[in-house]
Amino acid sequence: MQAVQNATASKYWRMRCRNDRDYSKDAWNREEVGIWYGAWSAGDWYAATQGAASPQHQCGYLKALPHQTALGWNPALSKASFDTARRFANIADDDWVVVYFDGCLHVGHVIGPLESDIQHPLNCSPEILKYRRVHSRKSFSLALLPDEYRLIPAAGRGNVHEYWDTNRFLVKLMAEFSSEQEVTREIRKLSPKEWLDVIGPTGWESLSLGFLILQEQFVPTGLKVGGTLPIFDIVGRAPNGDRIVAQCKKTPYRVACDLDFLEAVSDLGAAVRAYFFAYRGCTNAPNGVTVITGDDILSWWQGPDPKGQMHGRLFRGTP
Repeated sequence: MQAVQNATASKYWRMRCRNDRDYSKDAWNREEVGIWYGAWSAGDWYAATQGAASPQHQCGYLKALPHQTALGWNPALSKASFDTARRFANIADDDWVVVYFDGCLHVGHVIGPLESDIQHPLNCSPEILKYRRVHSRKSFSLALLPDEYRLIPAAGRGNVHEYWDTNRFLVKLMAEFSSEQEVTREIRKLSPKEWLDVIGPTGWESLSLGFLILQEQFVPTGLKVGGTLPIFDIVGRAPNGDRIVAQCKKTPYRVACDLDFLEAVSDLGAAVRAYFFAYRGCTNAPNGVTVITGDDILSWWQGPDPKGQMHGRLFRGTP
């Protein structure tokens, strides 16, 4: 899996250009990406951050600017906003940024320093846009990319988020290639084992759900997969009414079933089928819990079961 393992110096960042509305398209059409966070300018930023002053002192400098304190914000500038601005200002020229609008992922290189302009059309008075220029831009239709790319627009919580692991790999392909067809072709070159290594926790949960639907005729009972309940990632029923529950762990090492998971399964009584989807395996494989590993999924995909073969094809977007 050479394409996945090779690290590069480049980083990959998701930008959300939002203020009173989403300005991502407006900024991109000007060959820019930007942030606001108040009335301070790019010049104020460089005045604050020159030398070896501590981040606390730098943040305090920006907070104390009259045009910033005049906003009446509490606080005038939060540390979280300052840290976001610092990430944005430090994006290197060989890094890539990603924005999303009009059903497309748009990628490009930033170039040059942080800038601002008191007359900039995207200033949200009294806030001033702090922007970076973008070149080598290209766009990819989300509808024409493999389904895994639908995670890219929503990844991370901040307005300037660095992609890691699976998402980094997916964005890296867009940086390296020029069309949806080329990106899809590269993904399809991966072996089933390489693709399983690439997918992240959300992809593993999705895979696990598909396994249960095909193998157990599982019916989800109105609960979102992953993140809905504190213990179970998947909850539903079998056709005979038995409850089916599962916990999913996509880690590069063997893990133990959580004690609270085992206790919750025990509390459900006899009419329950419990699954533990542990990608690298389980260290304590308890009775009454079916453990499914990545190797088990590979065997299912590549074995005689037509349902497994179908799932393997469709999950990778190769019908």
